[in-house]
Amino acid sequence: MRLNYQVVGQPENTAVVLLHGLFGMSDNLITLAKMLASEHWVIVPDLINHGRSPHMANVTYASMAEDVLSLIDSLDIAECLLLGHSMGGKVSMAMAELAPDRIKRMIIADIAPVDYEPRHLDIIEQMQKVKHLNTHKRQEVDDVLAEKVPEKPLRQFFMKNMARDDEGFWRWRFGLDEIAASYSAICASPQLTHAFIPPVLFIIGQQSNYVLPEHKDRILALYPNAKVRVVTDAGHWLHAEKPQVFNQIVYRFFNSILT
Repeated sequence: MRLNYQVVGQPENTAVVLLHGLFGMSDNLITLAKMLASEHWVIVPDLINHGRSPHMANVTYASMAEDVLSLIDSLDIAECLLLGHSMGGKVSMAMAELAPDRIKRMIIADIAPVDYEPRHLDIIEQMQKVKHLNTHKRQEVDDVLAEKVPEKPLRQFFMKNMARDDEGFWRWRFGLDEIAASYSAICASPQLTHAFIPPVLFIIGQQSNYVLPEHKDRILALYPNAKVRVVTDAGHWLHAEKPQVFNQIVYRFFNSILT
């Protein structure tokens, strides 16, 4: 599977791979990528069914991980630093399971290696309504989403993933039907059976309920050298809510100076 991707920095530097979350795209992490690019070669793919990458139904975390591994193979990257947010964090976990020798250290942003109850069914329903709206006006899209998504910044985040079609109608870039078909697999934990020994940092939002105290034993069983940083006054989309704080934590960890 050939993923669309963006790249910044010089290939002679250490490679960094950044993976976005559900309903996201590579653009969501490009500010972080540019900050890291002075000292790293940064690859930011659109995961399958997102951004400008192909659409496919019935994907799994193993298949998404294999897509990213194929991408770094095509770029002759033997090993990398890896960051994933939310769904991208689970893809990162699956990569560490499949190819632990390819990852020097890893950051998981606001997700745990556990099964989750469905949290986005109302959002998917509203996105389906938008899909059939046939509108030229972004405000109409916002109005439909607002019925189930009261947080304006979150609606704006989703709407970054829209583009006009040939008739000028606003359409989702991501494969909404394919995401809906794979949603139960997205909610599930990747299949993880081996401990990953290199350094791992979990960055969590103080106001988020995705990584909970009861997840600690599972995290440490799989990532015995894990550390945790909490971003104050941030929720699940902590990299968008507190970008300066988040980016500095990432920079320090990837440069081995986190204390």
